[in-house]
Amino acid sequence: MQASASGDGPSTARGILAAPSRGEHVWRWWAAAGVAAVVLSVLSVLRYTVVHLNADGIEQSVASVQHVTLFFWGQDRFASVVSLLASPIADPAANLFACAFLNALAVHGLLLLLAWLGYGAVRGQRSAQGTALLFVTSALVLHVALDPTTLHQLCIESQPFALSWVAALGAFELWRRDRWWIRALSAGAVGVAVGLSQLSLAAAAAAALVDAARCMRRDGVPAVLRRWVPFAAVWVVWLVVWGWLGLRFGGIELPEVGHSSYLSFNPVRALTGASTSLHNIVAAFRPLPALLIALLAVGGVVAAAVPHPARRRLAAAAGFGALFAIGYWVLLTGNGWVEGNLFLVRYYFPVVVTVVLALGVGLTLGVEAVWAALPARAGAVRPAVVAALSACVIAVVATGGPLRSPDEAVVLHNTQDTAQYVREHDIRFVTGSFWVVLPVLHQVLADGRDAAYSLSSKSSGDRAAYLAALDEAMARGSAEAVCAGDAVDTCIGYLEHWTRPGWVDAGVDCPVPVADPNLGPNAGTCRVLEYVGAEG
Repeated sequence: MQASASGDGPSTARGILAAPSRGEHVWRWWAAAGVAAVVLSVLSVLRYTVVHLNADGIEQSVASVQHVTLFFWGQDRFASVVSLLASPIADPAANLFACAFLNALAVHGLLLLLAWLGYGAVRGQRSAQGTALLFVTSALVLHVALDPTTLHQLCIESQPFALSWVAALGAFELWRRDRWWIRALSAGAVGVAVGLSQLSLAAAAAAALVDAARCMRRDGVPAVLRRWVPFAAVWVVWLVVWGWLGLRFGGIELPEVGHSSYLSFNPVRALTGASTSLHNIVAAFRPLPALLIALLAVGGVVAAAVPHPARRRLAAAAGFGALFAIGYWVLLTGNGWVEGNLFLVRYYFPVVVTVVLALGVGLTLGVEAVWAALPARAGAVRPAVVAALSACVIAVVATGGPLRSPDEAVVLHNTQDTAQYVREHDIRFVTGSFWVVLPVLHQVLADGRDAAYSLSSKSSGDRAAYLAALDEAMARGSAEAVCAGDAVDTCIGYLEHWTRPGWVDAGVDCPVPVADPNLGPNAGTCRVLEYVGAEG
């Protein structure tokens, strides 16, 4: 099977990235890359969750087990796609693993998709085995060069960016086909991408602009417009639809949550926040491994001795990648929501991925240069090269730290006494700090999907379920709540908003969670509240 050309003519490169011959079974390369992505995703979950799991990483699972809403709990954006996919799994431990795995799989799937697109851009011709090698080298950079905390935030935590970019770039790739049903699938993928994150528009727009510029001379302006103007219209329609859905079904009513603009941009803010945001991006990489990989990548580019036509494509790809990363960084640094969240590196996910892919390209060119120096008859062992590199990446992930289930996470261990108290006393409500409430509730849900309910700054807002639980508890004699990690008055405010007035401090302490940075600064409090009714 011959790899399809991208329109820039046949590749002149020699070596492992050359187009596969008919006898090399392209599907085997895709299968191998897919298996590697799945294995790396499983290992990522087992390696990074134990130490770094927090309420942000638990929220999707709790919502999935108990009550899936259109958006993340308490927000008017970020469609609950992962929670919905995992919702058939009622066991909270298994559900937590499933949600974390889906997030990790989205990141590795994105690397695989970018390797497919990136190889075509650099080489002018697509190749399944070239894609496999570029994916493996990019995965190596991801797991070796990035700091473990950053890896958890980007790969495991409940962030929608990877999945939304997979959907956006997948929609772009599907739209290039002329069949109506494939374009219908593309339009559906756009809907998923926009629902997950409106910023995914940047990925599709960048890819479409590159394709339009590349095809302009060959196909002419009218043909290019006929292809991409309808695609843009699909995005506009979905942006309007999801904007309405956010207004209609998103968010919660608590006044202290407020309504921040996710789409604001201020040039002055972009300047004042530049140093902080750049520091956070640089700090996402481990200094020594990142430096060594960068030197190897530069050496790979030099050793490749890329011929002139390919050199021009490589320079164009590098220039476009740099412009995209800089533009995205400026856009996000000037955003008020990102500033309010201290310019955390997770908002710069595409910038980090661009750097990872660029280093992967350099490493891939280096491997190709070595391959080209071998005797021509050595081609028989070509698959072994990719297999060996894949094994190295998997070994790095597997041996880089303890492999343990997410349900053994430190944050869950440090809240288990509080959770056990809730279970033993059949308490139906857990309220207080979001960072404490979610780890406690996750453990309580082992007794059933509706064993208890959380009330915090991010809750489902399912007031009918809360009222039913309150009435059921009162029918048995009394209703109690645990207030953890927050002031009693704040907890009472949450309870009275979602149930009824009449909650008071019962004067009883409950087991205090063990101090843990992932539980927030106020985790060292726990108080029992009771419902006495409006007349109480």
